[in-house]
Amino acid sequence: MIVGNSITIILAALTTSAYAICHIGTSIDMNCCWGGAAGEDACFRQQKSINCGNGIEQANFCKNIGIDRTRCDADCCDPRTGWGKPCPKGKNACDGTNCPN
Repeated sequence: MIVGNSITIILAALTTSAYAICHIGTSIDMNCCWGGAAGEDACFRQQKSINCGNGIEQANFCKNIGIDRTRCDADCCDPRTGWGKPCPKGKNACDGTNCPN
């Protein structure tokens, strides 16, 4: 029984330690992952950065930390809860007239 409880505690610690960051301009949220269909799409909608598609932001895609679109299809998600959350404040890609489709 002690071994079973120890394994449960270790697994709980590992699942709550998902680490991902969303940033838009100089605004950073240290508890955030890019949601959407593939992560890349949400990242691009918010940042419109080449980093969304070249692999640099890939570690911050929700799908890569175990949160798929059925849990969170918002652009920004909380890795601890798997729920959508407000994206960091900042000038995102949809400000002005250059909002991607």
